[in-house]
Amino acid sequence: MSTSMNTQPPANSAETILFAALDHAPEDREAFLMTACKDDAALLTEVRALLAANAGYFRHVARVG
Repeated sequence: MSTSMNTQPPANSAETILFAALDHAPEDREAFLMTACKDDAALLTEVRALLAANAGYFRHVARVG
């Protein structure tokens, strides 16, 4: 029996949307999130929380990178 390991998160996962949001300028992220999360309020809340929780880390990486 062969099992396939899918290492990519689903396109509508919080992780996928989070990293896609980082490709947008901070002032454009909210509009992107509203489109990406559509009518899923729980997903929108989760992605916003992830962005807020990791904001310092992402700023550090941007400076160092």
